[in-house]
Amino acid sequence: MSAELWDELVIYLDLAMAYKNRGMISDSDRALLMAGCCASLAKYPQLASYLRHQILQRNSNHMIRRWDDFEEALSAPEFQTLIKQVSAKIPIENYEETLKSLGYRRKSTLDDFTSELNFIAHILKVDPSWLDDF
Repeated sequence: MSAELWDELVIYLDLAMAYKNRGMISDSDRALLMAGCCASLAKYPQLASYLRHQILQRNSNHMIRRWDDFEEALSAPEFQTLIKQVSAKIPIENYEETLKSLGYRRKSTLDDFTSELNFIAHILKVDPSWLDDF
């Protein structure tokens, strides 16, 4: 996985958690959608599946339900249009200011964990083994 893709994945997960902590569920779901795309492209299908599940759990009518997984969705033109719209609403360039304005700061780094998935599970506040179920 490229360092840039990894960085985007972590940024979108941080944004999703920051929005969720503030009760901004629609924004959290947008960030989860972008993180799901990153996870799929990074070849983390179980993480992408978990993120899809989280979105659908809160919004069963979300557009992502049309496809069985992010990999399939990413090849659909209408999903590409959605991704462009969502990325415009959550500009990744401003993520530091956004996280600060939401009062969110993650104290841990990847170096604190034995694997990338353990780190991601920590950000999402789930047990790492739970991600294996997806």
